[in-house]
Amino acid sequence: MEMVMCCSCGNFVRAVPDASSVAPVRDECPDCGDTEFKHNCSGRRIVVD
Repeated sequence: MEMVMCCSCGNFVRAVPDASSVAPVRDECPDCGDTEFKHNCSGRRIVVD
């Protein structure tokens, strides 16, 4: 299972593989509503539009 971390509050959200990266299964963090996440394994930042 892949996880991404919310850049604002640090909450973890499940993610699924998406092309060369991962995509969070939610459009925003359930705790704070932010839409920017970090994939800790690769260090990539993911912004949900």
